[in-house]
Amino acid sequence: SNQIETGKTTFVRMRKTVSIGLPSPYSDCVDANTFESVFSDHFRYHSTFYTQDTCNQICYSRFSKQRCGCVNYEFLSIPSENVTICSTKEQRDCISEYLITFRIDTECGQICPPECVQIRFDLSLSSNTYPNADYESLKLRNHPVLREHFAEANITEITGEHLRSSVAHLVIYFDDFRYTLITQSPTR
Repeated sequence: SNQIETGKTTFVRMRKTVSIGLPSPYSDCVDANTFESVFSDHFRYHSTFYTQDTCNQICYSRFSKQRCGCVNYEFLSIPSENVTICSTKEQRDCISEYLITFRIDTECGQICPPECVQIRFDLSLSSNTYPNADYESLKLRNHPVLREHFAEANITEITGEHLRSSVAHLVIYFDDFRYTLITQSPTR
């Protein structure tokens, strides 16, 4: 599964890729530090750099707000003023229909070009049971924070089942300290 669960160790492996493209006349990419888009005020107000993904999300949100009078809850991570979440059945139906016809490349392609320097993290997830018997008996039963947590619930003898039902373990790591670099260069 792709979620963090109690009773599991979830491993998130990250791999970094940096792509450096050439601006016009070689491609349609833009310098994220200097590009002025129709949403530049948004990026400045929130002190963020331009990215095509964020621009597309803002663009979609603005179009959906115009069409349906609300914004899909999935885009709440994009701070905005006067956001109404699509919560009624009519609004959700409107958004569902809109998603079928909306095309990012057509609606937002001209105003949201790709940035020349793109940094991507590919993630892969795996999990296994947590805690295993050795770790459970050696570490967790005597962990001060867990003991305090269980004491508040009037549990003095911490069992493996208590741990599995209330503890999730998350490990995030880079697969390698190196990264993939892709550069574009002009032909001669």
